[in-house]
Amino acid sequence: MQPPTVSPPHPRRLSSPSARSLPAAAPLSHRPPRSSRI
Repeated sequence: MQPPTVSPPHPRRLSSPSARSLPAAAPLSHRPPRSSRI
């Protein structure tokens, strides 16, 4: 029984602009840590 939050993202990501915000937020989160290391 997987959570509904993991299932929707897949179908919505294809035809949902909101999904673009999720993947876009991931790279932004990774950028800060990289700057700290540098």
